[in-house]
Amino acid sequence: MKSLCNLGGLFNQRGAYEQALAPLQRARELDPLFPEALLNLATCQGERGELEQAETLLREAVAQRPHYAEAWFTLANVLHHRGQSQEAVDAYDRCLQLNPRHATALTNRGVKLGELGRHGEAETSHRASLALQPANATAWYNLGNSLHKLQ
Repeated sequence: MKSLCNLGGLFNQRGAYEQALAPLQRARELDPLFPEALLNLATCQGERGELEQAETLLREAVAQRPHYAEAWFTLANVLHHRGQSQEAVDAYDRCLQLNPRHATALTNRGVKLGELGRHGEAETSHRASLALQPANATAWYNLGNSLHKLQ
């Protein structure tokens, strides 16, 4: 079952989402309570544009394993793409409670905070991301946007 999940994850990494589906679905059939299979299957579905299904799977994953930071991060990204800004911020916050050094979660959180008009909080989030990854051009760009909005 774990090897099926790994195979599906490998297909995901290569962008072969159609090929990833079968092993990931089989892994889920073998063990419906295996959060990594849910995460990989949700990633696959999200990349295929099936955001509602991806969200459902990720909610299952975090319900099964509430301390699974990467599942919270991926759920936040799906919510972000579904336009659910406050829910995305809440999921990024949960991810960051579990893994405070998740620089990408800090950057993405800052983007969503900016979309909500909370530019001071966005600035803080981008600065925290840059403290972890000073060469992150995306975080610098987003910090600049936040500072511009604060003027």
